[in-house]
Amino acid sequence: MKVLPILLLLISSSVFAGNVYYVSNTGNDAANGLTTGTAWLTIAKVNSFVFAANDTILFKRGDSFYGGIIVKRANLNFGAYGNGAKPVITGLSPITGWVNLGGNIWEAPTVKVKATNNLVLRNRVIQQVGRYPNADVTNKGYLTYTAATSTSITGPALSSVTNWSGAEVVIRFVRWDIIRAIVTSHSAGKVNFASIGQTPRVNYGYFFQRDPRTLDQDGEWWQDGSNNKLRMYFSNNDPGAYTIEAATVDTLFNSQFGALSLTNISFYGSGKHGVRINGGTDIIVRNCDFNMSGSEALSVLSSSNVLVDACTTDNSLG
Repeated sequence: MKVLPILLLLISSSVFAGNVYYVSNTGNDAANGLTTGTAWLTIAKVNSFVFAANDTILFKRGDSFYGGIIVKRANLNFGAYGNGAKPVITGLSPITGWVNLGGNIWEAPTVKVKATNNLVLRNRVIQQVGRYPNADVTNKGYLTYTAATSTSITGPALSSVTNWSGAEVVIRFVRWDIIRAIVTSHSAGKVNFASIGQTPRVNYGYFFQRDPRTLDQDGEWWQDGSNNKLRMYFSNNDPGAYTIEAATVDTLFNSQFGALSLTNISFYGSGKHGVRINGGTDIIVRNCDFNMSGSEALSVLSSSNVLVDACTTDNSLG
């Protein structure tokens, strides 16, 4: 009498358990991925594969994988296998081939680095994007504006020294909020930009950044989006003494689906998001690490019944 329920349970488990796929630095994308000995090699293979409901994708502990995982269906599980440190998903690319431009400023070619990139590391330490005034001068590098509209601010007359047209102006909109805009024109102490929708409160601060003329301190950088080159100021005039990396992947894990679990993975070095979830229900993010995120470490939107448990977050620029 008890055989039938047990048999039905076994059949149910075999139908709904799903397959387990493995990814390793010693794998091969031409393999089937179904065992540790036939593991896949890249995130690109994971993104191109058509998974079934309840499938599981496991990355080998101690390994590092470049790219951004794009989830294309609900009912999937992502995790780790083996021993050692959590597997790392990274969006960082090395920057090499430096050329001396003089004045302690060097330039190197880049691939896939956006002009709007926020994250450049030198020996795994975040570097300051070039800015004027520098952050270590009076008032922590903020100039003061005394008049404002939704398209302009007026402050100290800097135009006699530098015209900051084309640079990015960073405005302390109110005490707790900062807004960025591209300078369309600058003259007689008035900085103009496209409408930001509201008028900043007067007597707060602003500074300029993302312009090659700002590079005057060790580690400051500027990304030349038009020519795909990165410039950096080296006070010792020796870029070869460092490992320079820039974020070339915006989002390391991107999903719009539910019935999703993400466990035991480290996300390191994103242009914007470590993990971005936009939609779905019944989602678990457990025991994951987020480090060196150009914007948000973990962003969850339009989702319900989401559990984030035992995760760590460091160096999130958002």
